[in-house]
Amino acid sequence: MEDSIKHISEVQQVFNLVAYLMTKQGQRHDYTKLTEFEKFYNDYMDKAGTEFVNGEWYNIHITEEKHHNKHYLHDDITLINIFEEIIDKVVAGKGRAGKITMEYFDISDEILRLAFNNTIKLIDDLTEIDY
Repeated sequence: MEDSIKHISEVQQVFNLVAYLMTKQGQRHDYTKLTEFEKFYNDYMDKAGTEFVNGEWYNIHITEEKHHNKHYLHDDITLINIFEEIIDKVVAGKGRAGKITMEYFDISDEILRLAFNNTIKLIDDLTEIDY
């Protein structure tokens, strides 16, 4: 019984840590819109639609942030980044069109496997269990 209670507590602690990392990621979402505001604003005003993704700011955005894996895949992407991408697309879709469009959620099994494996490594690196 004591071992089970200890295990449950340790799993809860790791969940709390992952929840913290998710919250921290949410707080940093689209930070390049602020740190590179002038470039973002100029690209937004000058390059509507598909041209926007060819702008200077968008290149900075996708290389520094990890939630646009279709345009730039980071080797260290995790499921936290995948959740950020999902949340971003849902909120953007509802904000722009009042609904989500499932075609924007296409993600390859290869990317999911990479994120899955990197998340296992992340959690492994963050945890230390004494038995």
